[in-house]
Amino acid sequence: MKVDDEKISVEKLNIEVKNLRKEVENMKVILRNLLQIVMENDEEDDYYEYT
Repeated sequence: MKVDDEKISVEKLNIEVKNLRKEVENMKVILRNLLQIVMENDEEDDYYEYT
């Protein structure tokens, strides 16, 4: 009985870890995109400051 419970717990944890990894990858993409936008905006601001 106890072995079955542990197996189920490990399977649940495995699924949770997979979901967390997907979330982390999604957050990395979002952060990259935000950083790119910030950098693009920063470059444009510099251009207008010196003209």
